[in-house]
Amino acid sequence: MESYMKKDGSTKTLFDYSPQNQNYIIVNDLLEWEQKNNDVPLLNEKTAIKVYNMISRKFGSWKYCNLNRFSYSQKRNFIKAKPLKRVRKCWIGKDYYNNYERLIHDISHNLQRYRTGDDNHSSSQSILEKEITFWIIENDWFKDKVIQKPKIKLVKIKPTKIEINETKISKLDKTIENQEKKIKSIMESMWKNKTTRNRLKNLVVKQKQEK
Repeated sequence: MESYMKKDGSTKTLFDYSPQNQNYIIVNDLLEWEQKNNDVPLLNEKTAIKVYNMISRKFGSWKYCNLNRFSYSQKRNFIKAKPLKRVRKCWIGKDYYNNYERLIHDISHNLQRYRTGDDNHSSSQSILEKEITFWIIENDWFKDKVIQKPKIKLVKIKPTKIEINETKISKLDKTIENQEKKIKSIMESMWKNKTTRNRLKNLVVKQKQEK
């Protein structure tokens, strides 16, 4: 926790600050600790939009709004009522302090304005900023969605002429095998039919003689 000296020379503690500033100090200390001890991913324009929308869906339900904030027909969640129009440069800077920290702070003000109509610094806004920070840390900064995995390019190896011919031979062998099976099946069926025909012929001859 960040500490300062009082006028009497003693050290300030967290409880010497207002509830609003207590929340800001907790958030700042958490973010500073995470930066030093965790591999916090930097955002680019695409991933900043993803994170912004995830926070919007989590904390932007119209049910969090003050009573009579909207009419029934206007009860739309934050992500639909206030869609993100542009990504701020300070959300995608290479400096950590101009990255996740700024995005969390800005969206907490946007959500506060959506919920209450007032986006000034206040106890409720600082509590919301702290809740968002806790939620992001609990989800390990959404590394599975923010960190871009390298694309693996598959290299096609052209077969040699010998391999091509061997593949053709293999296909022909299978075709011939299937044809031989069909021929065998046809021959067996034909033999049965001939046998049946001869038996019936003999039977007809015998019946004629008996007459």
